[in-house]
Amino acid sequence: MADFLNIVADEVMGHVQTIGNQAKVVDELKHKVDGMIADAVTGGKWKGAGADAFGEYMRTKYIPDTLKLIAAIGGFGGEISAGLDMFNQADQSASSTVSGIVDQLHFF
Repeated sequence: MADFLNIVADEVMGHVQTIGNQAKVVDELKHKVDGMIADAVTGGKWKGAGADAFGEYMRTKYIPDTLKLIAAIGGFGGEISAGLDMFNQADQSASSTVSGIVDQLHFF
């Protein structure tokens, strides 16, 4: 049974890594967009009320929401890892208890 659990744990950790990679992708895209905004709006290529409103939207809505998304994706992977750690600890505890019982009964 332990081999099966190790396979499942390895599979879960692979998915956690994929989730972490997605957070990195979102972060990289955010930095690209930030660069384009800085170039167009604050760099002076786009001027006027529309540029000001767009810049304000990006500062007050887009950037904070994107940071929340990155944190949520990263947090999700971390929570899965924590759950897997608890699962492994419970499995080790159960295995230890069973081994102790078997040792006392001298079955093997």
